[in-house]
Amino acid sequence: MKASFFQSLWGVCCGTRIFPVLAGHSTLRTLWHLALMSLLAALIVTVAGAGRWRSAVGRCEKDFTSAFGASIELSPQGIVPEKAPAVPFSLGLPSFGTLFYTDGATGVKWPGGFFSESWYFLVWSDRLIAAGSRSSAAEWQLQIVDPDQQVRTVKLPPAAIPGLLAAEFARIPAGSRWQLPRARIETRSIFAVIDRVFIVAALLGEFFGCLVMALLCTGCFALFSRFTGAAALRGLSGGAYWRVGIYAGFPGMLIGSVCEALELPLLSYRVVYAVALVVYWLPAALACGGGETGDEA
Repeated sequence: MKASFFQSLWGVCCGTRIFPVLAGHSTLRTLWHLALMSLLAALIVTVAGAGRWRSAVGRCEKDFTSAFGASIELSPQGIVPEKAPAVPFSLGLPSFGTLFYTDGATGVKWPGGFFSESWYFLVWSDRLIAAGSRSSAAEWQLQIVDPDQQVRTVKLPPAAIPGLLAAEFARIPAGSRWQLPRARIETRSIFAVIDRVFIVAALLGEFFGCLVMALLCTGCFALFSRFTGAAALRGLSGGAYWRVGIYAGFPGMLIGSVCEALELPLLSYRVVYAVALVVYWLPAALACGGGETGDEA
């Protein structure tokens, strides 16, 4: 006997009676159901967070348009805003990022505590484009694009970033010609793309995060039970015991994603999932009642 995904989800949320059936599922079917459950949890978190993200993107678009105009132009002079600020200008970006606009002559003015508080930055000038992202507390990854469209990627501590950028600004002459076709891009189009890219990236990130966490937690517990004989004491093979654990984690995945979506304090997805899995796995395994269940195709 087999259960569909929604039958499995409803059954594990209503009690332990369905677990003897679920323990008999094939490994492939169990992984397919886990992937669907991970997608459902990811959708809950992403949809709930989309409104907050779009609000942040909307504020950023408004500030960007006020500072740089309603469009930017690609030309041999570089990526040129409709109206360029007369002095170096910084603009906050969503998710702890910063955009710096500078003519290169005065360099980049880093705000105090920037490298300890930010996750990424973008330096925009007519001499170069540089993008930096934090790879660890003591290291950033920096990508620099010059007018010849040569891309350099370096990893360095935050204290070395100002010196490197100053050397790059000194190396590239003012007025260098970029190898760019002429084009005009509306600001709203740029931010519409940013919004869509983030939503897709957030969904994929949440999906793989849920999937990997479930596999790691259940895999470690099942392996431990195999060596200690805990699964055998409950009349289950190691594989059946693992499959029961996968399904026993479904309520935790569902509740954890709702808590994450609502941003409840101290109730992150990881905490809720881990606690629910540990609490529910034992009674779920006991419900199988010693009847060995083999893999079904």
